[in-house]
Amino acid sequence: MGYGLVYAAEQSISGGMAAVLYGTFPLCTAIMATASRVEKVTRTALVGSGIALVGIGVVFADRLHVSHAQGVGVLLVLASVAVSALYTIILKRAVSDVNPLAMAGIFLATSAVALGIFAACVDRRAFPWPPPRGPTVALVYLAIVGSVVVFAAYFYLLKRVKLMTISTLVLVEPIIALVVDAVGEHDVVLVPRTYVGMAVTIAGVALSVLTDRAKPA
Repeated sequence: MGYGLVYAAEQSISGGMAAVLYGTFPLCTAIMATASRVEKVTRTALVGSGIALVGIGVVFADRLHVSHAQGVGVLLVLASVAVSALYTIILKRAVSDVNPLAMAGIFLATSAVALGIFAACVDRRAFPWPPPRGPTVALVYLAIVGSVVVFAAYFYLLKRVKLMTISTLVLVEPIIALVVDAVGEHDVVLVPRTYVGMAVTIAGVALSVLTDRAKPA
């Protein structure tokens, strides 16, 4: 559901807007973790998450214009944030003794079925055949590195670190994506404001991750 909501949202809003909105993930996780008493969230972790969110906003400041027609996309991303925070908290509580690779296999298999049904209902375009080389190579890379490796690492960390650490690290992703775009795409130019936003984001993530010493409840 989380990925399906993002997919649907980005039909009407920019990736920059989605990245900024997803920056609310640590704050949403903190609220849910506190309400469910899964983990006590420190004030420093919240402050660090807020600083990192401001940094993301600075980086993508020129991509935040939203029309009334794009309002639904904004709501879909926020709904995805809530869903992702919810399953992260459930996993933190329920799968502490499950092998990370086994958990990644179950997670990816069920996600593939759900997203397959979602795509069949929402995206009516014909499947390209033969598959184009560039997108196919990218898809294989995402399947191996972006899915199996990343989610195995995610479940490994989920068993060993606090929820706020996991959720705040999400804010580094759009920064990495922007740098990769700048290296590989001639149309992407990093201006001084971008570097300032990156520095603020990294400082916020560091503050939240390195000083959050709360133990799970």
